Amino acid sequence: MAGVHHAEVIAHKVGEPFGTLVLAIAITIMEVSLIVSLMLAGGAETNALARDTVFAAIMIILTGIIGLCLLVGGHFSRKHRLRARLNLALVQQLQVSA
Repeated sequence: MAGVHHAEVIAHKVGEPFGTLVLAIAITIMEVSLIVSLMLAGGAETNALARDTVFAAIMIILTGIIGLCLLVGGHFSRKHRLRARLNLALVQQLQVSA
């Protein structure tokens, strides 16, 4: 928690475009250090931990990007009109697949 606070203070001092990069790099370093420490403490059973963690992060990011593209594309095309009931069903399907 203190590391995030210090990174946030530095990000405010650096400014907007580089502050975001400072925060992203700080979080990435913390995540990598946690994964490495778990792999070192777990022994041979945790060999696939890094692969699985990266795969999970990629899947979460891609799901968010696809959802955002669907939302923006549907907003700008305005070719289809859907009823509220159908919209709810589609959102529920997206939640299940996420």
